[in-house]
Amino acid sequence: MFKVTNEGMSVLHIAARTRQPNIVALFCSRLTALGAEDRTAFVNQQTTEGETALHYACCSGRPETVRELLEAGADPRILDSGNRSPFRACAQFEAEEQLWSGRKKVTRTDYLHAAGVLVHDHQRPFFDPPNRNDNYGVRDTEHDTVRLDEILDLLVCHGALSPGKNCLQETF
Repeated sequence: MFKVTNEGMSVLHIAARTRQPNIVALFCSRLTALGAEDRTAFVNQQTTEGETALHYACCSGRPETVRELLEAGADPRILDSGNRSPFRACAQFEAEEQLWSGRKKVTRTDYLHAAGVLVHDHQRPFFDPPNRNDNYGVRDTEHDTVRLDEILDLLVCHGALSPGKNCLQETF
């Protein structure tokens, strides 16, 4: 569970990046057995690019994932190697959404191959259920489940903004 890829991505990074809030919640629930210091260190693990799982969760647009990570001890003030905060990662949502909406249809066996596991991987899978036919209608979009305003509220409530005159400027 505590292993990371060569790029420093943990299971939390990968689950947050691939929009899997239940997986994030499962692993966060398992972290309660750890001491506070070890739990915080794992939740705030940074990739080689300096991103935490919280950066990916904010970019994904899933408030459930963001909430789980913050409750597990994720620090919303950690900056990546480009000095970007998780708050700023929310601004990357549209680019991430383009990757998901432009995904190509894959076969069942190809779906088992991971996508989005490498830091610079820009593939996102789409599995079309085998019993779906052309009359089924337009494919549901995940965009309908995105609530960026909730994510921003969560980040602010957990201290993403430093008190002061230039707090927004410092955050971005």
